Amino acid sequence: MSGVTILDDFASTLLFRRSVTPPPTRDIERLSDGVYHVDQHDEDHVYLLTVQCIPRVRLEFDRPFTVGEIAGVPADLVEVTVANHVEVTLDATPGAQRFDEGAPSGSSPAEELAQITVTVADDAGTSYQLTSGQAGGPGTEWQVRWNFQPAPPPTARHLTLHFTAPGTAPAEIRLPLPAN
Repeated sequence: MSGVTILDDFASTLLFRRSVTPPPTRDIERLSDGVYHVDQHDEDHVYLLTVQCIPRVRLEFDRPFTVGEIAGVPADLVEVTVANHVEVTLDATPGAQRFDEGAPSGSSPAEELAQITVTVADDAGTSYQLTSGQAGGPGTEWQVRWNFQPAPPPTARHLTLHFTAPGTAPAEIRLPLPAN
């Protein structure tokens, strides 16, 4: 088993209370806050796992920004948070005509909103990559969320978000990052 797999399994078990099947034999010792010694009983290796607490910062803006429209429904940027990644959340404009007549059969509202593409940039020239996303869910049927990595570097002062919705003009929003 590779060292990365061992640490992934350990982190999953420790952080998410999930166990691998069957669990490998290992000894785990807490050395200090957030630092663990992991011994898989491999005669050539032991592992030092560091868990770091990262603050989550919600970027401030006064009102939602409309960034496009899908099937006649305006989509708003409602939240941007920064932690060990950048999280961008869109939601349908409250009270907007819903997708009842414009959505393809079988698609959910969030799947429709997910047609909007987004890219992230900053003034430090960081290359952001889309790493995951979520479209809808219980209580969030009208919401789509994207995660981009890496986190902005300390030298970045602004994030710029570019949105493109099919059939509408692109939108660009520039948000200040908090001072470190």
